[in-house]
Amino acid sequence: MPKQYVQPKDWENPELLAINRLPQRAYYIPFASEEEAKGGRGASSLFKNLNGKWQFAYFKRPEHVPGGLDAPAFGEIAFETIDVPSNWQVEGLKTPGKYDVPVYTNVAYPIPLDIPHVPDDNPTGVYFREFTLPPAFEGKQVHVRFEGVDSAFYVYVNGKKVGYSKGAHLPSEFDATPYLAPGVNTIAVIVLKYSDGTYLEDQDMWRLSGLWRDCYLLARSDRPLWDVKLDPRLSDDYKDGKLTVSANFLPNTDLAGLTVTTRLYCPCGKEIASQTNPAGTPAVFELPDVQKWNNEQPNLYKVVCVLQEGDTVREVVVQRAGFRKIETTGGIFKVNGVAVKIRGVNRHDTHPDGGHHVSLEDMRKDLIVMRQHNITAIRTSHYINDPRFLDLTDELGFFVIDECDIESHGVGPLKRYWNQEEKFTSIRPDYRLAYLDRAVRMYERDKNHASVIMWSLGNESQFGPNHVAMADYLHTVDDTRPVHYEGGYDALCLDVVSRMYPKYQDLPKYCKENEGRPFFLCEYSHAMGNSNGDIHAYMEMFYKLPGSMGGCIWEWADHGIRVTLPDGREGFYYGGDFGDQPNDGNFCVDGLVSPDREARSGLREVKKAYEPVKAQLVKQEDGKITLRIKSLRYFADLS
Repeated sequence: MPKQYVQPKDWENPELLAINRLPQRAYYIPFASEEEAKGGRGASSLFKNLNGKWQFAYFKRPEHVPGGLDAPAFGEIAFETIDVPSNWQVEGLKTPGKYDVPVYTNVAYPIPLDIPHVPDDNPTGVYFREFTLPPAFEGKQVHVRFEGVDSAFYVYVNGKKVGYSKGAHLPSEFDATPYLAPGVNTIAVIVLKYSDGTYLEDQDMWRLSGLWRDCYLLARSDRPLWDVKLDPRLSDDYKDGKLTVSANFLPNTDLAGLTVTTRLYCPCGKEIASQTNPAGTPAVFELPDVQKWNNEQPNLYKVVCVLQEGDTVREVVVQRAGFRKIETTGGIFKVNGVAVKIRGVNRHDTHPDGGHHVSLEDMRKDLIVMRQHNITAIRTSHYINDPRFLDLTDELGFFVIDECDIESHGVGPLKRYWNQEEKFTSIRPDYRLAYLDRAVRMYERDKNHASVIMWSLGNESQFGPNHVAMADYLHTVDDTRPVHYEGGYDALCLDVVSRMYPKYQDLPKYCKENEGRPFFLCEYSHAMGNSNGDIHAYMEMFYKLPGSMGGCIWEWADHGIRVTLPDGREGFYYGGDFGDQPNDGNFCVDGLVSPDREARSGLREVKKAYEPVKAQLVKQEDGKITLRIKSLRYFADLS
């Protein structure tokens, strides 16, 4: 008998990227008026936050959900209460044994290596809550947006399936309009811990699940201003600026009768220009003596786009533009014509109480402490960070290497032990769309951020044609930023050459071998234990070698989860402390700060090595000291 074809499960089909997910766009919250926009996200009448208390139920397998995933019987489920955003494993620690536990692993997958399949025992969380549709939402399209769900999930409104998506650190947005009713409605999300996407999410971190970033509703016009793309350019002499603002719409939108008024405000807050154009026509602004953005002087222009139909305002979208020019010509990494060095750190989303969820306040605190210790660059290891994090890096002045949500480190043993390199996800044709999808979602969400100075194709995922396709895509849509990927080494599709943890004595050799492209240490000076003592030697080499663009220390914070210890004291658990298998023990204790952000001794070493001013003793006589002061700032003076 012929072999019977079995339809793959949605979560074991890497070519099924999503069901009913809306196209990607820049991050913003729409407003009903320009006046409303002045109050920020919380003032928008078109925004309804769904964070807070949800009902929650845990199942060991997805098929254990009553009614199944096509038509779940939510009324038959015995729910408890959980906070959103959060990770259910961390929330479950309040009652040991309630759910599956946090698992910490670095390289090895937490599941058997059977790409793209995952175990039948696949922890599944069912989230459920009621909400009241605000009066301002009636008569409008209503979208539901999730900034991050780990790993694959289905969305239901009033019991009807709305859509499906995956990508643990990526946004997903759905049109809920056909399923809504005036007044009280219900929304449910069923989250699967493991999916084919799990093989691309093998980052060195705790493996945690659930609705862990913001989720909310947006009311939209029937012809919404869907996306705004900013293209700020500097003249060849870096003095003047030209800004092109493209207000884009969903495919097949009838633009008749729609106009977009674009207002431009300088960094001081004063309106300096305005244009009204038919929808679909970009606004272009010429700015002599433009105030440039850099990580020492983070000047930001505000762009307000007002969608109108006749005299009626339909929507208002706000973005911020920074004028800066990134160049890698001649093998030197330059910003606004100045050769700069990356004095950076790698950052994970990690918090001792929130797991992967980090509040806006804690993000800001981390960034301020980084600046106090002379850290001025961040690699988002190894996925895109919260979109509001990039708002902060724009404002506070950080260079950001924005990294795609791809790591398949655990596939490496296929070649090392079994010579099965052809099964690498970076080579597999069935994962090509997934790689591209993650690149598209990164670019579209973050394209307008001045602080993003380089795209990264992910981390420790071998190298193959799927990476080449990502690089080709990013070069096609963005000619203003270089593309990085350490695992590609000297591949021609990459604009910089990168290595991890070379000896500082070897940097001259690497720069000479790769002359013509900047050389970047995406990870160096591993901050574990009594570490970072030789960082000054790296910095001296960075400054000595024109082709060296600097690097990012591994890493900012220890990944510890706060618990009450058996003796009643408060402490932190690391890999294996929860009985989690497999685990990599305390290898997650490798930060410049502790889980609760107490500075390690290595952070003081970094502050000294990264300091933006050096003093050299010239002479000392007759009780007088003569010093030579050298500024290592690139754009601002020492005042």
